[in-house]
Amino acid sequence: MIGGMALGALLVVWLWPDASQQERTMRTGGTLLITGALLAIWWIAFSRTRWRMRMGVAAMAMIGVATLAATFRIRGVDGDLVPILEPRWRAKPQIRSEISRVDVSADSAETKSGRFETDFPQFYGPNRNAVLDEPKLETSWSEHPPKLLWRQSIGSGWGGFAVKDGFAVTQEQRGEEEVVACYELLTGRTVWVHTDAARYATTIAGEGPRATPTIATIVDDRVYTFGGTGILNCLDRRSGKLIWRKDTAKENDAKVPDWGYASSPLVIEGKVVVSVGGSKGSLAAYDANDGKFLWAEGHGGADYSSPVEATLCGERQILIFNGSGVNGHALDGKVLWNHPWRGGHPHVTAPLVISSNQILISSGYGTGAELVKVEVDAEKKWAAEREWKSMGLKSKFGPIFVKDGYIYGFDDGIFTCVELKTGERKWKEGRYGHGQGLLVAGIILLTSEKGEVVLIKPDPEKLVEIERFAVFSDKTWNPPALVGEYLLMRNDKEAACLQLRIQDARNVSLSVAK
Repeated sequence: MIGGMALGALLVVWLWPDASQQERTMRTGGTLLITGALLAIWWIAFSRTRWRMRMGVAAMAMIGVATLAATFRIRGVDGDLVPILEPRWRAKPQIRSEISRVDVSADSAETKSGRFETDFPQFYGPNRNAVLDEPKLETSWSEHPPKLLWRQSIGSGWGGFAVKDGFAVTQEQRGEEEVVACYELLTGRTVWVHTDAARYATTIAGEGPRATPTIATIVDDRVYTFGGTGILNCLDRRSGKLIWRKDTAKENDAKVPDWGYASSPLVIEGKVVVSVGGSKGSLAAYDANDGKFLWAEGHGGADYSSPVEATLCGERQILIFNGSGVNGHALDGKVLWNHPWRGGHPHVTAPLVISSNQILISSGYGTGAELVKVEVDAEKKWAAEREWKSMGLKSKFGPIFVKDGYIYGFDDGIFTCVELKTGERKWKEGRYGHGQGLLVAGIILLTSEKGEVVLIKPDPEKLVEIERFAVFSDKTWNPPALVGEYLLMRNDKEAACLQLRIQDARNVSLSVAK
């Protein structure tokens, strides 16, 4: 009877319409736990077997559970919230600790072949939207496969790399220290390391900082980083020397979010802007030069998306998710408008600017997407109104791309295409998991949750996968960085640099894998 009830409950869970994969996972886990408890009660209290047999089987079951717990540990969860088990005897990777004496300057970078004529200075690239106009990548990887330049162990962390002049900066967790590390792009050699006595870690969320550094020259050549516990650093890019440091959670009377602070710093008009939460306001700004607190505005706690710059209805502003939805902030912090959004789950994918008065919002956990129109009247009263809502795009944390009137992105871990005008889904294929990606000269470069690199040609009729190449074999949530022909990838264990062949300008045809 108990088994039949459990089977019925599981059928309801998995056949329930519009339920997210995460909801199914959690409800399945709850059903199995309840079923196990009921079976244990029935076996011990109500079964008709001999008492010694009941106790013996119960003892063996307890020993089995204890052995499993002693043998394996939970190393976070995948994008569908399925626990990832790891043997307890597996040693932590050894990280290269030697520091190379390298000149970190533009003059030292290799530029003869145009290698470092471009940079990737922040989260999702120069324009913070995961879109790059160049280079045109060679798409026949069977003839010209990616070349692995280096691959090495790295400290835990879930952000990406910021790259300038051939040097890449990222954030890591090494024991009880939160680290900002600078690496030579072509070799992986460590150039400098900055450490803070801080550590964010939970069983479910994993260990380490979550944000991507920002390299800015608005004041000088500086690196701005935001740690998992709320430490905001300003460092000299060449040496790693600390210029200023702020404990934003403490200063704003804020609680560290359940999954840690994940807001990649936005540097704009001499300000460093991050999502902090707390009693002062959800979004906080500091002077980029000396770290002086400037303002905190907005209601609701800190969320997990990064602030982005937008010009809507002719006014520059900062877009950010907070506990009450999406806010448009003026550059002085004032909230211009708010668009409510379903809460109770992390909001990670940043709002995407579609036009001068439209933005696209999406999140996972069964929420979907909306195209929102923003308006302002003659009296400077702002309003945001939904134009359409679609359940065809539920982006948990990956980027969203718009190409030729169609939207491409991850829908609960499966790649999908949605019509921009109507929100109608065109297709949903490609189980790449909860990955990341870039739109590079019209070609989508995905990094799957399994650690693969995948090239996709945008096509509203069907999924056109061009090539794929395996890099890692573990969960890869971190955003990639592309500088010319060099692709940087990482996860919470390893980092790697691939050299991709650039397409010959005389031969721009696509080679599509069948």
